[in-house]
Amino acid sequence: MRAQPEWVKLFPRLKQEEQEVISQLYVNWNQENWECLLAMMEESRSEELTRYVLGMIEFRPFSPRIEKALLTVIKNRDGDIRAKALSILAKKSTDPQIREPVLRGLNDSDKRVIIKVLESIRSKGEDWQEHSSQILPLLQHPDDEIKVEALATFASMYKEDKVWQETHHHFRSFLQYPDHKIRIRVLGILSSFDNINFEMKEQIIQRLDDYDEKVVIKALGIIRNKEKRKALSLIKSLLEHPNRRVRVKALKILDSFWKHKLIYYLREFDSLLRTRLFSSLISFIEKFGYKPVVLKALKALDDMDEMEREMFEKEFMEMIKSNRDPFDFIRRRPM
Repeated sequence: MRAQPEWVKLFPRLKQEEQEVISQLYVNWNQENWECLLAMMEESRSEELTRYVLGMIEFRPFSPRIEKALLTVIKNRDGDIRAKALSILAKKSTDPQIREPVLRGLNDSDKRVIIKVLESIRSKGEDWQEHSSQILPLLQHPDDEIKVEALATFASMYKEDKVWQETHHHFRSFLQYPDHKIRIRVLGILSSFDNINFEMKEQIIQRLDDYDEKVVIKALGIIRNKEKRKALSLIKSLLEHPNRRVRVKALKILDSFWKHKLIYYLREFDSLLRTRLFSSLISFIEKFGYKPVVLKALKALDDMDEMEREMFEKEFMEMIKSNRDPFDFIRRRPM
């Protein structure tokens, strides 16, 4: 069953007389009644009614009459209502003159309004390029969230090279920000780029050494899609990371890189991830490719005590260093 739109849920919170009028309008719904409802919103001081009608507007074809009503609503004392009205104008209006009141919303005293306007402009991307000079000053805003949303909005307007040229120092600064949520958000902006240059790659790779696991996992996700080979050695080092989620993510990326099914057995052998022996097996896979015999070795290792593992590793590594294929060695091991 389809969920009800949020504005429908507001109906019980309307005043009784408002409910009665709206119910009557719905009995014989037409353009005249819609005009009546818009007029009610313009004249009413009821915030609930205004929210209700704004919700309806999102589901109706845009028109000059709706535009006129919204220009009244953007002066509402409630920041959430102003944000909603400005968002609809930014997304739906095709009148160039409407952009001026929308851009004024970037100077609103309510943080919610600024962020909503930035999000709405971002949804139109390149269509708002000519107004990018009004976005850049927000990168100096005292509020961290507004700064990052401004960066994301500017990034939506241009190709990657232009964005990096204008804002690279902001990216570097935000990727080292004390708040891990900011670092994650900025990594998310970089992940939206189709192409990332050398400097961007270096900045992302540096986050693999971040002290926050969520940041590391976000960076790993970007590298998985865009730059696996460059960061392969760093990803391998994360197999010894103290956080299991980071180890799992690193192994998944290595698994997709080698295109085998080792990850299928991850839960069973997670206890081996932080051992030197597991690193040896990774080296083995890189050198000889993945073979089912690797799984056989993992099963054996899981049952070994510490002394047996050390002996196994010594023999195993000698085979690899001497460029001998250790398949036969593993097969001869009693399992």
